[in-house]
Amino acid sequence: MTSYLPSFPPGAENVTHVVVVDADTLRAHELEKVLTAEGYEVSVLREHDALAQTLAVQPDAVLIAADLAADAGIELCKQLRQNDPTRRLSLMLVGDAKSEDLVVNALEAGADDFIASPVRARELVARLRVQMRNKRFREAVQRLRSERDVFRRDAQFDPLTRLPNRRTLEMEFQNRFERNEPFGVLFIDLDEFKQVNDIFGHDMGDRVLCRIADVLWRQISPNDSVGRFGGEEFVVVVGGAGLEETRLVAERIRSTAEGLGVTPETPVCVTLSVGAAAFDPLRPEPIRTLLNRADKALYEAKRTGRNKVVVEEQSDSPESEEPASSEESHWIF
Repeated sequence: MTSYLPSFPPGAENVTHVVVVDADTLRAHELEKVLTAEGYEVSVLREHDALAQTLAVQPDAVLIAADLAADAGIELCKQLRQNDPTRRLSLMLVGDAKSEDLVVNALEAGADDFIASPVRARELVARLRVQMRNKRFREAVQRLRSERDVFRRDAQFDPLTRLPNRRTLEMEFQNRFERNEPFGVLFIDLDEFKQVNDIFGHDMGDRVLCRIADVLWRQISPNDSVGRFGGEEFVVVVGGAGLEETRLVAERIRSTAEGLGVTPETPVCVTLSVGAAAFDPLRPEPIRTLLNRADKALYEAKRTGRNKVVVEEQSDSPESEEPASSEESHWIF
């Protein structure tokens, strides 16, 4: 090796641990000397059981001798790249760069770089810095993707019940409508829910909402959808259902929830009012008209005593698309 003068310390590179796998004791010692002088923590491993030892050490980078007996260095590189805990490690092989086959095999095995032996110290450090910079970039990209997934999930799901939210429900209705297939719609409202919050507190109210969400989730089939519209209101989409099938699903949900205790210790019972409507592709209507029919049925169920299912059939004569209640329609359609 050439003489070596240590460059600036690697603190900015964020490297803590480098593993060296080499059966050549002299070369392994020189590599360790160079890297230690640069400020890295170094572990020198022998060929035997190198995979298990690397998994145990969990380094930032691995330098592997490409000229280990029986292509063991190439095989170790493949194993590290295929193993989930180590597949994102920076892998660098060291060997005779004059052998084109060796270099090609190393890169095809998953190596990020190939360093010619005898190793030039400054080149080794520079190449390692590049690998660590690339590693930090990959980690930053992964963090951004994870954050994006969290934001996307938060934009689509209700944070309390973890059911799809209103925005997702609207997309679900649009997709069902565009497929021009029959489906039912249930608008569900918890009866006298304000009293639960007033008497038992909002924590208990949240537990009630989560319990009802669980009931709804368990009552639907794989072709159905359920979501929280907001407050104490939920929506169920019954895939492939006509009006009678939709009514039966609504009644099953209502009867399951009736008198359901939230906890054994707390005598909180809830009932549901349900408005039902169905989309018939043979008698197409605007989405908003369909949803307003379900809204009208829910309003009627609340007005006539609660804890019941009311079905709103499609009228043969054109009607106003205004919702049954005096409030503006919540839907964007």
